Amino acid sequence: MNHRIVYAYAVLRYLHDVVSGERLNVGVVVLSPTSGKLIARFAPNLERVVGAFPSASHSGLKAALASIESRIDRVNATEGMTLPDLLARVLPPDDSSFQWSEPGSGVTIDINSVLEELHERFVTRHARSYTEPLDALQTGDLYAVAPGWTNKTLACNDLGDWQEIEAAAGGAP
Repeated sequence: MNHRIVYAYAVLRYLHDVVSGERLNVGVVVLSPTSGKLIARFAPNLERVVGAFPSASHSGLKAALASIESRIDRVNATEGMTLPDLLARVLPPDDSSFQWSEPGSGVTIDINSVLEELHERFVTRHARSYTEPLDALQTGDLYAVAPGWTNKTLACNDLGDWQEIEAAAGGAP
């Protein structure tokens, strides 16, 4: 018979600018209280973050996530510790660029499958390859071509036709 495992999870978010509050999910951590171990998955690449926040340092983000992952591997729960207690040991709550979400919870029979499902839902679901052709994008998507390639900003209308739109100051649509 399969044993049901109660788990708690939190999403790791990159907060580029504390004042604007804009953020992107970059990882998921799951705790199984029965094992006392944290398991985590992070964004497979940081193109989405750097695409949204061009001034973000790819190498700096990568190093920070590696450090967080290393700390997660070393943290073990002791009796009575909650997920927020453990996460505070990994990354204390402060006003830095990496922030934990409020914890969520659930019940499963396979903790590793839950980690994969949460990672897909919160981290990779809205990621798009930057090499994806324009015709693969969805109706209503905006597509700003990278600086240096062209100065056009395109939008897809409800009929699926791409058209150039006028960009606001600074190149944003």
